[in-house]
Amino acid sequence: MLNKRIIGKRIDLDDLHYEIEQLKAALMGVYDFIILFEKIYEDAGHHSTIRSLANLGRCAASNIADKLEFNLRQLERRKGDYLKSAATPNTGGAT
Repeated sequence: MLNKRIIGKRIDLDDLHYEIEQLKAALMGVYDFIILFEKIYEDAGHHSTIRSLANLGRCAASNIADKLEFNLRQLERRKGDYLKSAATPNTGGAT
């Protein structure tokens, strides 16, 4: 999961890459749960309680996926900023 120490602190590129990969893996797991809940919902037939629980699980998993996607976009943006700043030569104020 997202390591809270990364937000708002200077880190190296390896840490950033590791956290992005961890978020991607977590997101794939959540997507699997969404698919599972959708399948349970479809297979429940006329069992309204099972359908309701499956729908609730799908909604919860979707909310988690939204939060993970947001965090992933933040880290990828930060990685882009990191790479951009590393590619910009530091002239020390000289022109």
